[in-house]
Amino acid sequence: MAFNTMVREENTDYKGRIDDDSYYYSETKSAGTNGDPVIIPNTVKKILTRLVISSGSGSVETSVSSKALIKAGTANWKAWTAGTVSITTDDVGERVNAVRLVRTTGTVLLELNAY
Repeated sequence: MAFNTMVREENTDYKGRIDDDSYYYSETKSAGTNGDPVIIPNTVKKILTRLVISSGSGSVETSVSSKALIKAGTANWKAWTAGTVSITTDDVGERVNAVRLVRTTGTVLLELNAY
């Protein structure tokens, strides 16, 4: 099964020292397609999930299954608390092992910011 990974971003303080590590991921899907799972790095404690709806509606699912099960395509998935949305929606959640976009109609952008 295909899967995606997040890109590490270094944030620095006013003296140029690394202050915080965060990760970012985005993807846009159109009608008839769902996203592959995005593996969340082990060091992440919180994750901001944002769905930007250009048209139609979409949803997100999360998994706390092992990364091996996620990569094998046999993980258990749970819908996020916002359900299917048709307007831009944010959710801040605790640690999960993976997130995936479940696009239902139209064009939807998934953005993840993890820290």
